[in-house]
Amino acid sequence: MKVYELKGREVMMYSIGELAKELGRESQTIRKWEQAGIIPPTRFRDKTNKRLYPQEIVEGLKRISEEEDITQGVSFTTTDFKKRAFELFKRVEADLLGGE
Repeated sequence: MKVYELKGREVMMYSIGELAKELGRESQTIRKWEQAGIIPPTRFRDKTNKRLYPQEIVEGLKRISEEEDITQGVSFTTTDFKKRAFELFKRVEADLLGGE
């Protein structure tokens, strides 16, 4: 994780690999989740266009995964993971980006 400045605030950001590790997954799984619409695409990127995830999103996805019992091979259609993930991203992005 690395600290980035965003609108005058210091924000801890995780790479996709760090997010995957926190969730016990591979980076490719996170990309597949994004492509399948299970999680929204992150609006945060570094200078080389690599995905970044604020600490609040990482912690939130980890909590939601545990609460929804997301394990390897689980069908997301039987959980509220997707809905909760989209709400989490929306809330954190609104906090960090404001009206953008």
